[in-house]
Amino acid sequence: MAAIGWITLEEAETYFETRYNSTAWDSAASSQTAALQTAYNQLIDCGRFSTPTTPDTPGKMKRAQCEQALFIIQHQEDADSRMGLQAQGVTSAGIVQESYEIIGGIPVSPYAVKALSAWDRERVGFFQVDAERDDDA
Repeated sequence: MAAIGWITLEEAETYFETRYNSTAWDSAASSQTAALQTAYNQLIDCGRFSTPTTPDTPGKMKRAQCEQALFIIQHQEDADSRMGLQAQGVTSAGIVQESYEIIGGIPVSPYAVKALSAWDRERVGFFQVDAERDDDA
């Protein structure tokens, strides 16, 4: 079976067999391939991740693609509405003043962001080192 981005449809099916609360995936049987392809495109095009392009795709990248595909199935209609509002210059709305923050203009599943954290270009790494100052040098 040919890969759709980083994963095959068969691998995605296996993933969703053991994922809790994935009935939306099962209900979208006729559009699963499209959801996987769109998920891959969105994760590549959002500009936040520097994923490797090797034939050996890490499992976290496959999981991220599955989670993004499920996110699309569940929320794409709402995301399209929000992106339409953003295109009109709206940055917050509603009684609770919901703010719209979308990575690179593309809404990304929080699970996908977590799975791809190792390739997150926006992640800032800090570390501590013990250093001694030599005033005599």
